[in-house]
Amino acid sequence: MIVSRCGNLSLPDCQVVARIVRHHGDLIQKVEFNFDNMRENFQKENVSILLQALSVCTCLKVLRLHWCPISLVEGINTLNRVLHRNAQTLEEFEMSDSYIRDEGLEHLSHGLQHLHKLKKLNISGNECTNKSCSTLNFILSHLPSLTSLDLFGTQIGYSGLEAITPALQKCKHIESVDICCIELEEEDEG
Repeated sequence: MIVSRCGNLSLPDCQVVARIVRHHGDLIQKVEFNFDNMRENFQKENVSILLQALSVCTCLKVLRLHWCPISLVEGINTLNRVLHRNAQTLEEFEMSDSYIRDEGLEHLSHGLQHLHKLKKLNISGNECTNKSCSTLNFILSHLPSLTSLDLFGTQIGYSGLEAITPALQKCKHIESVDICCIELEEEDEG
């Protein structure tokens, strides 16, 4: 199930999508919600309805949330329940450009730590800083199957990359790490 342009959905539309997800939750393997063209009157309530519906899914392999206006506590707690229910099947998780920041990533780590089969993790564009490195170390230490980590567009710099390197080295299958080291670029100029 791919629902792009979720930002155009009205509350009744979200309720219909949620009913479909709840009815077929044991069959849905891929969900992609893209909120990049959100209307001004689109509410976090709509996102909450969609996330709550996902909590019945039990065999998700791919979950992508782009520009997802999620609430820090309630929304991430719901998302953590989705991650827990799909811990044995989820191979790819994206929560890009959703402004979860350091505190949000810390809350999200409670769900991410159980995804032992996760191969791709994309948290790009979330304004996470070097303060998130201990959280990232914790998450990475629980993801033995990880092959790809996307941190591009975060504010994690060179020192942050150095801080997570030991945890990355424990990911035996890692093939790519996408990161923009702002600090490194500034140091090279000076």
